Amino acid sequence: MNTLTNIQIDKLLKNIKNYKGCYSKDNIRTKLKEGYYVINLQDSNDGDGSHWCCLYVSKYYDLYFDSYGFICPENIEQLCDKLIYSQKMIQSLNSSSCGYYVVLFILYMNKFNINDKLLIVKYNNFINLFNKDEMINDKILKTELSKYNIIM
Repeated sequence: MNTLTNIQIDKLLKNIKNYKGCYSKDNIRTKLKEGYYVINLQDSNDGDGSHWCCLYVSKYYDLYFDSYGFICPENIEQLCDKLIYSQKMIQSLNSSSCGYYVVLFILYMNKFNINDKLLIVKYNNFINLFNKDEMINDKILKTELSKYNIIM
C-alpha cells in the first residue's frame, strides 16, 4: 500500500514556500490565499481519510488536481475565482497512491512562478506526463518522484 497521511505529506512538502497544509474538504471555508492546499475528500468527522487532491490558488487561475479526474467539491469551487481542472483519470482505482500524485503535482508546479499567466499550460504538461492506461501510471509516478529523491 502506498497511502500517505497528512503528517507524511506535510513532511514531504515542508520546504515548499507556498504550501498551506492539508485539510478535510469541509474545513475550507474562507477566501484562500495564493498557494497549495492539499485536500482530503472525506469530511473531517468521518474517519481517517479517503482520497487526496490539491487546489493551487494563483493570481490568474485556481488549479484543481485530482488523480482520479473527479470534479472539485462544490464548497471549494465556490471559493475559487477562475477554477480549472482536468477530468483525465491518471490513477488506477486499484492504486492507493493519491497522496504521492498530489506531492508530485506540487513539486512539479513549484518549479514555476505562482503568478505565471501560463500556469494552465504547465498544469496540462503535468497531466500529460501520464499515460491513458492508468495501470502503468504508478510506475511513471515512482520514476518522477525519484527525481525529487522521494521513494514510494
